[in-house]
Amino acid sequence: MHKKLSITLLLLLYSSFLLHAQVGIEIGLRLVPQSTWLYQFTSNNNHDNTFSERINLAYGLNSTLYLADNLGIQSGVLVSTQGQRYDATQNISKKQLSYVKIPILLQLNSSRQASLSVVGALGVQWHKLLVANHLDLTNTPISIPDSLGYTTIDLYHKTGWDILGNIGLLVNLSDRSNLKLLFRADYTPIGIENTDFTYTVSGREEPYYPNNFVPSHHFTAGIQFEINYLIGP
Repeated sequence: MHKKLSITLLLLLYSSFLLHAQVGIEIGLRLVPQSTWLYQFTSNNNHDNTFSERINLAYGLNSTLYLADNLGIQSGVLVSTQGQRYDATQNISKKQLSYVKIPILLQLNSSRQASLSVVGALGVQWHKLLVANHLDLTNTPISIPDSLGYTTIDLYHKTGWDILGNIGLLVNLSDRSNLKLLFRADYTPIGIENTDFTYTVSGREEPYYPNNFVPSHHFTAGIQFEINYLIGP
């Protein structure tokens, strides 16, 4: 009897929650001017301690599933150009990598109904490498001889995971549309280079990276602009 009563009360509370929660789906567009680094914990890789960050652009689609007034799950798809510029004393002047990213974040809002509110999210992000280029001092992609049997993209992991978060302001334009201005940052905890990669020279397999090579980690930070439309209650 008590068990049935408890279950009934829980169902009533859950129904009340659903009735009062502003459940809905938000879709939109995002643009992210961002500063990008290839970060290393130590610097024993020749020129890797003589670098400067680059300003790149990311863009894509945004979606948020609202589970309650102030709680949602954020996702979408982002195309991001990243990399780093090195001092002109080296043969490689720039590394340029392009990724497609799919984030999954838990989002919190101070108040979705207010004209101006604070919004933030934290989560993880899957990424896939689309393009990889090493550029010389004249900003020309460095070609690898066909006889070596590999391309620049083979030197990097094709997929991986990032940790990311954002925080900023939400401006309601109407009952259905809003603008978001967010500070966004993500970090790749696992090294991006494929340090196990080998290539064939005179019939024998040779490692591309030396044994003491220190892998790089992506770090990006920028301002995320969003315009969104709410579908649902």
